Amino acid sequence: MKTKRIAIWVALLLFVGCMLPSVATAQTKQPSAQSLINTMAQRLEKGAKITFSGELFDASGARIETKKGVLYTLGKKFRVRYNSIDTNYNGRELSFYNAEDRTYTIMHPSMEDLAALNPFVFLSSSASVYTIKEISGTKNSRIIAFTPRKKMDNITALEVSFLRKTNTPSQIVGIFADGMRMVMNITSIEGETPSSQMFIQQQSSYPGSELVDLR
Repeated sequence: MKTKRIAIWVALLLFVGCMLPSVATAQTKQPSAQSLINTMAQRLEKGAKITFSGELFDASGARIETKKGVLYTLGKKFRVRYNSIDTNYNGRELSFYNAEDRTYTIMHPSMEDLAALNPFVFLSSSASVYTIKEISGTKNSRIIAFTPRKKMDNITALEVSFLRKTNTPSQIVGIFADGMRMVMNITSIEGETPSSQMFIQQQSSYPGSELVDLR
């Protein structure tokens, strides 16, 4: 169950990563949803740092987890740190350390995982993988819905709120196949180029940890 929750958080976090726009650029003319996505893909390649808070709800609507953390992205790589979890994707393998039970898990994500997790995989195939539609918004925000064209193991739908003034994402709502729902609020987005060392994670960094090798 814990591993599944981590996978859900990572899926949504990486979706946030793929939604990175120009942080400081305000526009008077609102771009189309697809144009917004294409622009964000280009910005993401340069690297970014995102701070966030979020809540996870079960199928009955009860809140079961709260999170605060930071996400770093660069190209196909990402690093997510929140609460007791430190997750890394180096472009080939996904790994994470859970400080609560002192386990270090490593795996090869599937192509479906990458379609949900990896910014470039998602963006390069977004039109074929997801139905993208702008739905009702507010005076200050636009809401773009992403619905998988084919059934996925985890994600049922995603709704992303963008501030009209800056075209930056402010909130992500993820709905999952088991009825879980996640609400993530974006605290800040900064253009930043992380060092290559950021995306190196090894079990030796966590003395006494138990290896869970799912490769």
